[in-house]
Amino acid sequence: MAEWLTDSQARALIGLEPGDTSDETAFGGALEAARDWVEKKRSDLFTAGDPLADPPVDPEFVADGAIKLGTAMLAHRWYQRRSSPLGAAQYSELGGTILRYDPDIAKLLGIGTDGKFLFGAAVPVVEVLDEVTP
Repeated sequence: MAEWLTDSQARALIGLEPGDTSDETAFGGALEAARDWVEKKRSDLFTAGDPLADPPVDPEFVADGAIKLGTAMLAHRWYQRRSSPLGAAQYSELGGTILRYDPDIAKLLGIGTDGKFLFGAAVPVVEVLDEVTP
C-alpha cells in the first residue's frame, strides 16, 4: 500500500527542517506508528478495493488535510515523548499534572469525544433481534 503521508510531507507540516536527518530513524518510526494507529482508528477512510479486477485493486486510505496534519502532529508528539516517557506536563494555577489527552489531535483525527456518535450496546442489532424473535 502506498504511503498516504510521507516523511517529507510530515516534516513540512510540523515545521521540521527537511534536511535534518539527525533522528531520521526515530521520527520515521513515530510516523509509521502514527499512520498505523490512524488507519486502525479511521478504517472508514479506506476505499473499497476490487480483488476481482485485472490487475486486482487494493483498498486505499484516503486522508484529507486535517487527517494528514493530525497524523503529523501525533507523530511529532510521539517523537518528542522519547525524552519524557511519563507524558507531557501541564501546569496551571492549581498545580501540575500529566496531560494524557490532546483535544487538538483528537479533533483533527475525528477520535475520542470528537469521533462518530455511536448509540447502543456493543452487540449488533441483528444478533439482538435474533435472540428476541421466537
